[in-house]
Amino acid sequence: MTVPASDSRRAKVAVCSVVLSLASFTSSVQSQLKSFKHSDGTTHWYEAVAVPTPGITWSAAHLAAAAAGGYLATITSQAESDVVFGLIDDAKYWSSGIGPWFGGTQQVGSVEPAGGWKWVESESFTYQNWATAKPDDSGKADATFFYHARGARAATWSDGNKVNFRPGYVIEY
Repeated sequence: MTVPASDSRRAKVAVCSVVLSLASFTSSVQSQLKSFKHSDGTTHWYEAVAVPTPGITWSAAHLAAAAAGGYLATITSQAESDVVFGLIDDAKYWSSGIGPWFGGTQQVGSVEPAGGWKWVESESFTYQNWATAKPDDSGKADATFFYHARGARAATWSDGNKVNFRPGYVIEY
């Protein structure tokens, strides 16, 4: 089957538009890097990315992380959590107790509120650091972000709807 030239041009224009949008988006963000040596001996790098208001959705952060060559961070131990939180413990990544997205996602059809959580990578979701009374599935929540109920910054997590905006995200390489 041949694709008409006009459809091919439209597809190329659409791809160019997405690339230009990402280039424009990434030029307006602020980020910093930190490394962590996993217990298996591999070294992973983390990049915290602050996004201008209104912020970024989980889905857009997921795509931006992939475009950067990584994925939304997976946190599998207290030591790893300490490193990632040390990277984001800065006001530019937070807004009224709402922190950046990272790579936890809840599978569709899971028992609510705590069932079916997994990482965007195939790592085990055994380490968890939910804030008090979280996850709660408020607003059809299906993704993870850093959160503190009293408006401060904390290494604790909450669940949020992937279409909501957050002030940043954390990439793992």
